[in-house]
Formats: sequence, structure tokens, C-alpha cells
Amino acid sequence: MIFSISVSSSFCGKAVLCTTSDDRSVRVKYCDDLKDTSSLLEDLPTMYGHTARVWKSLLFKDHFLTIGEDSLVCLWNNRGHLVHKLSIHQEAGIRSIASNQNDCIYTGGSDGAILKNTIYRFRDTSQCVESTKAPSVNSDTPRKVLFLRDGKECYLTDNTIFIGTNNEYLQFTLSSKATDLACSPCRNFIAVSLINGTVNIYDIVKGLVDTMHISKQKNRCELLLWKRNYLLVQLSGFDVIVYDTLGISDSPDKSMIYSTFKMPKRKERSCTCFEKYTASDGIERTLLGDRSGNLHVYLNDNGMLVETLEHLHSHLGMNDILYKKESDIVVTVGAGGWMRLLSPLKGKLTLLRSLRIPMESTVKILSTSLGQIIACFQSTRLKLWNPNERTIHGEVECGGGHRSFDFLVEENRIGFIFIKNKRIYKSWLNLYPMQQLRAGFHSKTINSLVLLCSEKDGPVVISGSDDTTVRVSVLGENDISSLFILQQHVSSVRVIEINREINGSVLVVTGGGREQLTLTRIHLDNLMCHELLSYLPGNATAEGRFMCLKCVTRSENRTIIIGGRSDCMISIFVYEGSILEEIETLSYSHCILRIEIIHDFLLSMGTDGKCVIWDLSFILNKNREIPVKPLAQFPLHQSGINSSWLVEQPGRLLLVTGGDDNSLSISDLRFSKYSPSEWSLISQWTSHSAHSCQITGKLNR
Repeated sequence: MIFSISVSSSFCGKAVLCTTSDDRSVRVKYCDDLKDTSSLLEDLPTMYGHTARVWKSLLFKDHFLTIGEDSLVCLWNNRGHLVHKLSIHQEAGIRSIASNQNDCIYTGGSDGAILKNTIYRFRDTSQCVESTKAPSVNSDTPRKVLFLRDGKECYLTDNTIFIGTNNEYLQFTLSSKATDLACSPCRNFIAVSLINGTVNIYDIVKGLVDTMHISKQKNRCELLLWKRNYLLVQLSGFDVIVYDTLGISDSPDKSMIYSTFKMPKRKERSCTCFEKYTASDGIERTLLGDRSGNLHVYLNDNGMLVETLEHLHSHLGMNDILYKKESDIVVTVGAGGWMRLLSPLKGKLTLLRSLRIPMESTVKILSTSLGQIIACFQSTRLKLWNPNERTIHGEVECGGGHRSFDFLVEENRIGFIFIKNKRIYKSWLNLYPMQQLRAGFHSKTINSLVLLCSEKDGPVVISGSDDTTVRVSVLGENDISSLFILQQHVSSVRVIEINREINGSVLVVTGGGREQLTLTRIHLDNLMCHELLSYLPGNATAEGRFMCLKCVTRSENRTIIIGGRSDCMISIFVYEGSILEEIETLSYSHCILRIEIIHDFLLSMGTDGKCVIWDLSFILNKNREIPVKPLAQFPLHQSGINSSWLVEQPGRLLLVTGGDDNSLSISDLRFSKYSPSEWSLISQWTSHSAHSCQITGKLNR
């Protein structure tokens, strides 16, 4: 099936016809006269660059773009070679593309967004170029490399520092073998640690300005990290010393010890990153990340370890920490492709959200004119990921992760320098802004939508989708604005249930594929979102999923969560304190589609069209020894029940249901909350003409 035909009479001085198809292919034909079909001159080889259906093409003078269902914009040259491809629109399909005379590209995606980009963002193909090598000293090879001011290079051999570029290098010879190299944030100073236990600080113009004799017990300096005016030194005995280097340019030899810490006993005790911040209580703290993905919190005044967040990142380690003072948020990245946002309120770090980054390893948080950019390694390429736009801003082939590399952020570009095969390479990646003319939303089917509260800007809703995300959004008059995007789920999100708590916050429970449950707390006074936990059973199957959820609160700190599953099971959890425990599992013969709670009774409805009554009084009252069995079953529909609604009256219950059999049913049930066995169906009204197809949902008023 051919989806589009594009024609141009001035493509490389010739007339051209381009077609895109359902088979993921792109075909181009050159001809002399478009009006004469016999004048076809050349048929380029069939082009494949998309992984899904190709919707449309856009022709320019010497190149053309194609868009597809795989969210890719592919750039091709006039010979049909794929030059570059870029994923936009939150990995949703791109349905339309247009251009104007100002080199602006407009795209519309399945996520509902309209984006404006410059053509240069798609045409930019950065490459790594080998840097001009400095004269070798005793055939030493570079061990560490850094960017300095004005794009100058600095690299370290075993006993020599080279500073400069274009074959003009300044050399500093060291008294002993070097172990590490660091650069100040202003790029005017460098620090080098020596095996004899000293750390030298050099002005890139004046030379040596300070020497710190650190080791008194023959512990060598193994790591240097420089952030703002603080220089961190880690010794081989796992002692961490932080120096204050403020004013060193005016008063040499004035570096002073700011604080001292001891890395806790772990399998991997090496520090990988650090950050300092002052919490709302006015106490200064230092954050240290290690190679096991743990985050340690220390007090600056006495060096005491006050908190450890175990396995915040994967076992491959944490790579960078940033404290954003304007929003009072701590951001961490590490191997495994996650970005964590934490709140340091009341002196204790609390996980707010986790953002999934589709890369193997995130190594650095870069502050640019476009906001925070995350530098990542994916296979053999370096990629710059924008977490706000969820797009790649640039990538370059570099061979993968390297032992020594550095970044230099300028106004509209980012420099990348690294060592590979004993040679120094560098590349410049340009930053092109992307304008969002219309905000996007979910990129796939929305399965659940719940009203959270109403603000002055409009209602605040929580939505879950097949794109594995949960969004907290404000519904404006003309658009939808997403406040938070929660990415804890590994599969589709099927159901959302909220439980309003006494302190004014809301407990949000979401369930979906792989039998996964997530718990999130949202504070309504400031709409602050805290991710509490994610429950993913180890024996979960790809077919298992939660279809419905209900919450019951029996005390201030104890919440019962009941979930109906597609594998004919009903799971009952207790969330108490910060622990979620599955205390009971009820088995049924059919898939559970809906559940309702009335007093101590559970009403479950499944694909067999029956309503089953369960007595949960023993479980809700903390007595788990008595088995739970069905009290009664009432056939209400010929097939699955997809929606339900309860209206309680004294001694009676009106149950409104809609099902796959297109029918709407109102059942009058009699029950007694003091006598569990007295359940009976008094009467039932059914309409088979309410809808012409299955009833899938309801609207409560």
C-alpha cells in the first residue's frame, strides 16, 4: 500500500517522484518531464531506514525527509543514502510534516503535539575528529583528558601535564607519577593528584599555585572531583576530604579543609560523584554517590553519615549529582538508564519521581541554554538526551564509553573530548531549540482517567496509558498541560485508583501489565508528587495484568488494596508504613474485570457475566486464618461485565452494570452487613437496546 506521493520539479536540477509505503520502504524516481511517464531516467535503489510504516516524504533541493510510525524523521541525500535519523514526539508515530521558506520543519504526531524544528537539527551530523597531538614525552600516552577555557585541551601522562591546542602546548613536569586530574568549573585551574600523597593546583597561565600534602599514612590519592569551589579528594583508605578553593587565584596556598568523611563499608566503596546543599533546616550536607549505586548523606560540620539510600541506581554505579536550588530538588543519574528526582525537605531525602532514559548509561548532567541535558552512552554512540522534551538533541559515533572524557558547554553547542586507542578525539555537537506549538499527551491508548482535584487553571486529572506512563495533568480551556510524568511501569497501565488521606494528600495506586502495582502520594496543597514504591512479582507472566483496583482505609496508616487480575485471581495487599505486603489471594474461574467494595463485602465481576459476593470481614479485621469463600453468585450478563456502579439503600443495594453483551442492567440486591449469608437478588431490569455495541465504561455524576 502506498501512503504518499511527493513530487518536485527542482530536486538536484531534475524532476523527481518519491513514494512511501506500508512495507517500510521509500522509492525515488528521476525523470525529465513529470507529464511524460516515458521520460523516467533513473530509479534509485529501494531505501530502508524506518522500522515501521512510512507515512510521508518532504522534498528539498538536494535532500529529502521521511516520517513514519516509528517516530523517526529520516534524512536522505540525493543518492538515496540515509544521512541521519532523529526520534521525536515521545516515540509516538509522526503523521504529518510540512515546511516553509525559512528552513522550519513542522511535524504532527500521534501524541497530539505539533512541533517546530529547524532543518539544521536533522541535517547536523557531528563527527569525532582526532585532536592535534602534543609532542610526546618519553613516549608517554595520555591517561586523562579535559576541556579548558576557550576550548583548549589538557591531558595528563604519567608525569607530565600538557595544556594548549594546535601544537602550542604548555608543559608542567610532575615530581612523581600522577593518579588523577580534575578541572575547576571556571576552566582556569586544574588539580592533579600524585602517588606520593600530594595534590597540586595549577593556574593554566601562571603555573603551580598551591600544593596540598594530604596523605600522612602512605594512602595515595585515587580520585579528584571539582564542583563549584569545592575539591574532593578520595584516598586509597576510603577517606574523603573536601577542600574549599574559593579565592585561590588571589591568595595562593590558601586551600583549606572544608570537611572530612569516611565512605561506609560496602563491596564497592569508591566515590563517583558528590554535591553539597543546604536544606530547609539550615544545615549543610554533602551527598556522595558510589560505584554500587548508593547515595550517602553526610553532615558537613562533623562528617557524620546520617542517611543512605540503598541501590538508588543499578549496581553499575551512580555517575552524577546536581542540586537545583531554584526548585529545591536533587537530581541523580547513573548506569541503567534512570534519572531520579529527590526532595531534601526537612533534612531527609525523599524520592519524588523516576524518569526513564532510553540509554544504557547516563554519565553527566549538563546545564545548557535549553535546560538540563543528559549525556548518555548507547552502544558505540554518545547521545544528548533532553528529559523535558524526551528527545535526542545530538549524537556522535565515538566507540562507546571511555575511561577518560569531558564536556564543555557553550551557548549553542557542547564539546566532547575523549581518549580512544591512546589518541585524543573531540567533537562539537550543536544545540537546536525545539518549539512546541501544541503540547502532546499520551502516545497510545488511554485506559484509565481519574479526577484528582480542581485548580484555578482547570481540573487536575491522572491518566494511565498503553505507553507505560502515568500523567498528572491540568485540563485547560484549549490545551492539556502535563505537570508530572510517572514512568515506573514496565508495561501498559490499565487502572488507576485514588485514596484520599486524612492529612490532605492522595494515595494514587496504579496497576497494569506484568501484575505490577505502583504507589504514589500527591500533596494537594502544592501538587508535590512522591513515588513510594513499585511492586513487581518475580513470577509474573507477560499475560498477567491488573484489571481493576479498590482501596479501603481502616486506620490512618493502614490501607487495604484489592486488585482483580486477568489470570482469574484477586490479590489483597496491606500498605502500612512504607511496606506493601500481599496477605491473601482469592481464586476464581474467570478473568476479573470489575470489583466493588460495600462495608466488609467484595463484589467481583468477570468475563462470565456473574457478580460474586465475598466476605472480607476477617481479612479487614486482621484475621487471616479463616479462608475466604464466595457467599453468593448472581448471573447478570451473558458475557463480561466491564463497568459497574453502586447505590446503597437501607438493607438493599442497587448495582448498575454494563457488559460485552451490549446490555445495561440494574440489579436490586438485598443484604445485611450483620449477617453475611443473607444475600439475594430481588429483581433485575435489563435493556439490550441501550447501546449497539459493548459497554466499556461509565460516567458518575
